[in-house]
Amino acid sequence: QKQTINKGRTLHATTVGKPTPLTGKTALTKLLAQCPPNTTEQDLEIWTAGDNPYSDVALAHTMGWNSALVRTGIWNGDVLDLEKRGV
Repeated sequence: QKQTINKGRTLHATTVGKPTPLTGKTALTKLLAQCPPNTTEQDLEIWTAGDNPYSDVALAHTMGWNSALVRTGIWNGDVLDLEKRGV
C-alpha cells in the first residue's frame, strides 16, 4: 500500500488487478450471485481462460482454480518456456 501526502492529508492507495486475491474474490462474488441460492465455491469447478500466463493463469493459481491458456493475444509462446519458469 502506498501513502502520499496531499494538502496535509495522508492518502492511501492500493493497486489491484490480476493476480491479486481481491480481484479473484470480486470475480467469485459476481459468479456466485448468478448461481442458485446457497451455492459455495466448493460446489463449483471454476475455470479461467486467458492469454497471459502472468496475470490470467496466475489469478487462477492464486485462487486455487483451473486455468486454460490460449495462444492468441498477448502470449503465443511455448508451454515448455512456462514450465522452465515455473508457471
